Amino acid sequence: MINCLISNNSINCVNCANCCSCANCINCSDAVCSVNLINCNNCRFCINCENLENETFNISNKKVSKQEYYEYVTKLNVLKNTKFEFKNNDLIATTDYIIPSDK
Repeated sequence: MINCLISNNSINCVNCANCCSCANCINCSDAVCSVNLINCNNCRFCINCENLENETFNISNKKVSKQEYYEYVTKLNVLKNTKFEFKNNDLIATTDYIIPSDK
């Protein structure tokens, strides 16, 4: 993580802010459960995308279903601390990240 602000459970990111469970992202903000993003803002569940804003479930800048994203991300195996599962047609992502107390 280089020059990243408030990015939790993320790896190999550069110039990112407020990202959670992301990997290999550059110049991104507010991304969640995403991999290999460049210049993306407020993107969730995206892989190999550039210059996206306010998107969910995209692979290579193309909209995909939750199921397609799930299959792709589990094969990729980059977000190792994030567990994905389907419940009632919803994709649930949980992480092992623990937020320290303010003691």
